[in-house]
Amino acid sequence: AGEEFVWRGKVAMAPIASEGGLAIRRLKAASVHEFIGDVLPIVLRNGQIDLDLGYKASYGDDGLKARAVLP
Repeated sequence: AGEEFVWRGKVAMAPIASEGGLAIRRLKAASVHEFIGDVLPIVLRNGQIDLDLGYKASYGDDGLKARAVLP
């Protein structure tokens, strides 16, 4: 099976906010390197990444607020 990104959560428009989670499955290390390899101090050639994180973000009068939590 291929790489997979699964988002679950909710979005509000007034005020602008989102809360939920993101799951990444079977993300190839080479894909990460292709996307952000220029800023990494290492070369990613082999392997895969599985990741789950929860997040909360909002944008209002006091700017952007964001928080991510890895279990």
